[in-house]
Amino acid sequence: MFKVTSSTSATQNNFIKHDSAMLNQFYGTNDVVPYWVADMDFPIANPITQELQRLVDREVYAYEFDSSRVFAAIARWNETAHNLSLDPNHFVQVPGVLSAIAC
Repeated sequence: MFKVTSSTSATQNNFIKHDSAMLNQFYGTNDVVPYWVADMDFPIANPITQELQRLVDREVYAYEFDSSRVFAAIARWNETAHNLSLDPNHFVQVPGVLSAIAC
């Protein structure tokens, strides 16, 4: 499992949470520890970076979904995590939760 052990330096980026003027605007002071809901200023696992780079290198940015691989991964995870055997061939791709409920 990938462990987050360090944060990137605030001097290497333009993160809003390190902008004194922005913190003053939001909180009335810059003497805060700004934790956002979606903090992403930490290194990510190398396989994720590699896959993102592979997708960028091909220079095509269309929507896509490899359902067979995703469904197989979901089935494997459920087997490992919950000892629950699911057949990926019975999974259905839907555009969202509400449309899935409506089916």
